[in-house]
Amino acid sequence: MIKAIKQALIHWNNNYDKYHKMQHIYLVLTFGLTFLTGSFALLDSSIKQTSLFLVKILLGVFAVNALTMIISQAFLFDKIDQMTSKKSKK
Repeated sequence: MIKAIKQALIHWNNNYDKYHKMQHIYLVLTFGLTFLTGSFALLDSSIKQTSLFLVKILLGVFAVNALTMIISQAFLFDKIDQMTSKKSKK
């Protein structure tokens, strides 16, 4: 079991860039906190409200990061690649 987890983590580390890894971690934290929120709902309503607020913040951060990366890839990274390729040709 541990060997399979290590292999999965090595595969994940080799196949995804920093941005995608960060987004995966945000999603895992969000789903984990959502599960804990359901468990907390059985205990105390105020804890449930606080954890739901944290879930909303994590989803907001995920969405902002996704939009920022999409815009960056669409506009900035292409121009940077073009500028560096022109400089390397000279």
